[in-house]
This record gives sequence, structure tokens and C-alpha cells, in this order.
Amino acid sequence: MWRLRDRRCRKGPIRRSRRSCYPWFHRLATLPNVAECSGRRAACKRRAGRARRTGLECDMDLAGRLAAGIRAAVAGLPGAADFLADWPEGGARRAQVPGVLPVCRWLEGMAGGLGGEVARGAVALEWRQTYGAGDFGAAFLERYGWTEIVGLRGPVPSERVAAGFLLLGPDVTYPAHAHEAAEIYLPLSGVAWWQKGDAAFAPVPVGQAIHHAPWVPHAMRTGAEPMLALYLWRGGDLAAKSVILG
Repeated sequence: MWRLRDRRCRKGPIRRSRRSCYPWFHRLATLPNVAECSGRRAACKRRAGRARRTGLECDMDLAGRLAAGIRAAVAGLPGAADFLADWPEGGARRAQVPGVLPVCRWLEGMAGGLGGEVARGAVALEWRQTYGAGDFGAAFLERYGWTEIVGLRGPVPSERVAAGFLLLGPDVTYPAHAHEAAEIYLPLSGVAWWQKGDAAFAPVPVGQAIHHAPWVPHAMRTGAEPMLALYLWRGGDLAAKSVILG
């Protein structure tokens, strides 16, 4: 169990939630909780504004590096040319609200390459979940999350292509689903088993791309290791929820 760390705003401690205090997530605690700074509201707001502005600059730098890393990683992969043809140009950025999820604890220990870059910058990214407990159960949500870097919701705006990272914890199954967008996955860490259409689950090692045509059912499951994979989406509604099939 990790220890919660108090930060002070002039007088009095500021308590942080457990969600932001994974062992290597302590940088989140630099943003003061204005509501708990009784009697020091104006000073705390000024400090929060400075911290958020600094954090936003860091986020934008990280977004650019990750977007460039994704583009470089998939360049030359079969089927990737159409995705990269729609890749956004220019330096436009969209503000994000950083937030980690329980699954992010499995990023700890990842080092080197694009996966290491994601792990080091995880606290500055906005991690999301498409599904709720009513879809796949609460246990699934503890071991599932994704963050978009390029797309309708990511810090690098695009209406034609989406790209980001999917993280699955160990011993979890992502049930069969399908969507209108064409998709490419490229595993960056861990060995997972993938299923496409009516085929049986088969292991896919790090660095081997998986391509899903529109509306092709697919599923994945992990074993003893977590899996981090980059993804690309193209075509259709880039923010649409997948159709659950299994």
C-alpha cells in the first residue's frame, strides 16, 4: 500500500485522493485542491492556474512526441499507408484534463521505446474507458483503459484518423466487439491472444501488427502479463462505441 502525500498551500494540508497517488504518480499532487484551502481561496486559485498552465505546456510536448512515435512505429506496416495519408499536419493542440485509471498501475516498470514514453508521461494523459460495469463487469474496468493522442478527443486534433494506446491488465478478456472504423493494433509490451472473426485465439507477439477491417468481430485476452498496444482508427465515427458481440 502506498502512502498518501500531503501538499501545503500556505497554511494547512491539502489531501489528495488515492486515485492520483500511485507510487510514481505523485506529480499530480502539485495541483492544489482549491475547495480544501479554506480562507486561502484566492492564493490557491492563482497557484492552481500557474500549475495548470505549466502542466498544459508539458502535455502538449508529450502529445507531440507520442504522436510522432506512433507515426514512426507504424510507417511501413501493411495497410498503414491509408491511415498515415490522413495524418494531421501542423501543430494544433487541444487541452486535456489528465486523469489516470486503476489499470495504469501496470505501466510501472515499462522502460524504453514508445511504451516507456507512455509510462513516464501517463499522469499527463487523459485515460478513458468506453464501457461501463453493465457491459463487461466491474472487474474488467479495473484492468482496462485507453488514451487517445490523435483524434476527436485527443490533444492532437483530427477528424479523419484516431490513434492512441490501449492498456489491458493481466488475466483479462476483452470480449468480442466490432465497429465501423478500420483498425490497426501494434502490441508494444506483453504477449496477448487475439481472435478475429471465427478464428481461434492465437498469440500475437510484440511488434506484430493486427488489422481489423470495418465490422469484423474481434476480441483479445491477456495471460500473466499486461499488454500495452498502440491503435489506429480510420473511417466512420471515430468516437463511436463498439458494438458488443460477446
